[in-house]
Amino acid sequence: MPLPNQSDISVIDPSIDSKVFSVHASNTADDLSVPAHLQELFDKALEATQLSLSNKQSLASVLRRNSCAFATDSQDLGFCTALQHDIDTGEASR
Repeated sequence: MPLPNQSDISVIDPSIDSKVFSVHASNTADDLSVPAHLQELFDKALEATQLSLSNKQSLASVLRRNSCAFATDSQDLGFCTALQHDIDTGEASR
């Protein structure tokens, strides 16, 4: 059962000294917001497709939940020297 919109729900977990934590359920029914570093990707996806509102909301939700998996800029890309490999690009390398 989904949490009610715009409500505070207190959760007590006795395994951690009966501390009380407040969880705020946000109204995401019309939420198409995405993190700033994913806005251009989201906008281009919407321009290139004809998604229903429900699918737009799902895409926005996936991007929000997984935002840390996307680079925020070109300096945020990883680099690993532990393993050397070759990528066969076929005719593109010639």
